[in-house]
Amino acid sequence: MPFGTLPVNGNAVPQFAPPYTINTQSFSDVTLITIPYRVTAASIRHLVPDVLELEDEPLVSAMLVDYGMSTVGAYTEYVHSVEVTYKGKVFGYYLSLIMNNDSSIFCGREQYGYPKRLGHVSLDTDTGSHIVRGHVERPVGQKIVNFDFAPSSLLPTTSQTNPGLNLRVIPSALPNQPPSVKELVPAIMDIKPKEIYGGTGFSATSQL
Repeated sequence: MPFGTLPVNGNAVPQFAPPYTINTQSFSDVTLITIPYRVTAASIRHLVPDVLELEDEPLVSAMLVDYGMSTVGAYTEYVHSVEVTYKGKVFGYYLSLIMNNDSSIFCGREQYGYPKRLGHVSLDTDTGSHIVRGHVERPVGQKIVNFDFAPSSLLPTTSQTNPGLNLRVIPSALPNQPPSVKELVPAIMDIKPKEIYGGTGFSATSQL
């Protein structure tokens, strides 16, 4: 009987049509809104691995991102993270990411352990007013995140390096066995902004 001829030296599945490259991912024409806020450690510690340290009132960030183009295609994404300390270093630990691009989901989960899931994310900068609006639906039709942003000042631009951290887990193929992989994976994002606007973030019920 003949054998197949497909080499099995690739790094993503399906091997004959991998949904992403294993090179460093690049992004361009990016628009994002970040709204930081603080919460009590008691309100969020159940979402954070027990090897990571929290402040008494850790900084949480909610972010909506429109990637005009990237090495995994164009898409919009919601990112929720909390500031933690691991072995004396500060990271943003990713709690949840929702987006509308399966290549980004496969790449993020398989390579880096990002907790990515499929959903609908909207970021609208052309609203007919000074307000930038965005929301997240999961499942589609069910809004679970909704916030607006009112820009007020143009800030100096500086390059930023955002150190992130993920818990990457690959389950075992055998029933009732521990995961084949369970590891903390650092994910570093370098940002070179063209413009930065400061302003006020608020929910849709705000009177702004």
